[in-house]
Amino acid sequence: MCASLMIGAPLLYSLPCLTDLVRSKRMGPSRAVRSRRHSMNWMPFPHCSGGVLQNGLHEEISGERKISTRGKLQIAGFHDDNRHVAVFGRGSDLPTADYFQDYFSPGFAYDGGSSSSWGARVAFREKLDGDVELTAVYSFGGALTLSDDVDGLLRDALRTAQRHSFGAGISARVPGLGTKVQAGYKWVNGITVSSVDSYGASLFQRDPYLHLIIRQPLPKFAMGRWEAIADCNNLFAQGYVSTSSRDGRVVLVPAFRTFRGGLSVQF
Repeated sequence: MCASLMIGAPLLYSLPCLTDLVRSKRMGPSRAVRSRRHSMNWMPFPHCSGGVLQNGLHEEISGERKISTRGKLQIAGFHDDNRHVAVFGRGSDLPTADYFQDYFSPGFAYDGGSSSSWGARVAFREKLDGDVELTAVYSFGGALTLSDDVDGLLRDALRTAQRHSFGAGISARVPGLGTKVQAGYKWVNGITVSSVDSYGASLFQRDPYLHLIIRQPLPKFAMGRWEAIADCNNLFAQGYVSTSSRDGRVVLVPAFRTFRGGLSVQF
């Protein structure tokens, strides 16, 4: 049995309840080449279009090959078809019919409209000596970005554009202390207000920009095994886009800068 308590401290008004993606599971048997059909129905709350945010389909075919004894290379091609892309940001005095406002901050979720695109991904993982693992992921896919015309509704100014992203990370355990450290950085070219290859980001746990996770086992002082957790995302607050439309002035955020800390216990 495992229980955990996480306390979030947003550095710029995060929406942890809205921005946590559903971790996808691989479908079908484990094979060298597989096809995935992934339903992305999540965040079932009402909004201006009367549907469900991030309601769409991810289809993918991929191949994997072992590199030496500890490395693995994956190459994938995919297609994303989303009818209601979730866009997150910060603003006040916005139309309540279109913006799903957070109760405790100016943060909001917004229906960015539909988006359809093809993409590709190359990922490499290698486990080094001890508990050290390296991961590198390159993705090319569609994401929502702002057009030059923002005089009308915000949704009318959003369009799909192809973007490159490259992320690299390392995870390790500190000998003696047992501390687990996971750090990484994901670069995205150009302005984006939604995720590039969200399925791959979930699969390889590569969040945009600089992120750091520390897990520290605690001395035994009660029943079970206790662990302290610190989770920091987008430490430099990169990728924020400020714009004005008929709805008002907003800051669109593809990845919030947040800090979350907590305790986890296993009985």
